[in-house]
Parts: sequence; C-alpha cells; structure tokens
Amino acid sequence: MIIIGRCKELYNDDKLPSINDMISQNPIAEKGRVLNYMKNGNKGSAAAGVAMDIIKNIPIEAEFCCYNDGIYGWRSDTIYYFENYNLKLDEDFLKHVLR
Repeated sequence: MIIIGRCKELYNDDKLPSINDMISQNPIAEKGRVLNYMKNGNKGSAAAGVAMDIIKNIPIEAEFCCYNDGIYGWRSDTIYYFENYNLKLDEDFLKHVLR
C-alpha cells in the first residue's frame, strides 16, 4: 500500500517534508472530485483518539481512521488537510483518481 499525505509533523519522522511545505494557497483544478474519492474510500481501521489540526492547534471533528482503495492509503486527517489547506498530494495518486 502506498501511503499518501505523509509529513514529519503527523508521522513524527524528520525524513519526511514539513506540512508547511505541503500546503498551498491554491486548490487543484479537480479538488472536488479528488475529495469525493478520498471520502468514499474503503474505511479500514479507526483510532480511539482525536486528530489535531496542527496549523490551528484545534481538534479535528471527524473520526480518526484510515482509508484505502487497494493501492493507495490515507488517513482521515489527510482528507482534512487536503480539504482545508490544499495539502499537496502525490502526483501518481492524483492521476490514479482522475483516470
């Protein structure tokens, strides 16, 4: 499984890029279509905790869980950051979704 939306702040891994370098002022052209795809992925596991918005330092009011489509995987907070902050996603994933 290829995990998308990984950044050092969310995964506690300094080898990953910072979320500050992964957010954009401008949404991608097909944002709605990609967002719908991500929200309707296969729900895998759920966590008992609450994800935090690390930009505003507030709780994310959504179930904290993992999704996948059999090839790519992403967390619910990845959806949140894509929807609210235009988180940059892997180009191969975007091509996969928009095919």
